[in-house]
Amino acid sequence: MPSLSDNLLAAGCVAHAAAVHGERVVVLSGVDAGKSFVAIIEIESDIELTSELGADPRAKRIARFEIGKSPKLGLNDAIRMSDGKKYKAIRRPGIAYLTVDFELSELTAKDS
Repeated sequence: MPSLSDNLLAAGCVAHAAAVHGERVVVLSGVDAGKSFVAIIEIESDIELTSELGADPRAKRIARFEIGKSPKLGLNDAIRMSDGKKYKAIRRPGIAYLTVDFELSELTAKDS
């Protein structure tokens, strides 16, 4: 039997978080090209390098989509955020429990 917290999360916590903190994402290529989805965008700290020049934090940008409401993205598919920036989205390994997670890499003019 799942724990109480698991039941509460599964009952809609992700949907409520997406409604409050979600950002509209438009798929630019692939099967879902032209469709929009709502994702929670997070910055996940990776490491912080410290040198004589100071601290250099490194992080990953993650897009979390609610299960059943995520785009179908291939390895070379791109998305556009509400601020107009374009990203390549790669599905993170692992089992999707409450969200389907993608690691984002910003596309620059040379990538287009």
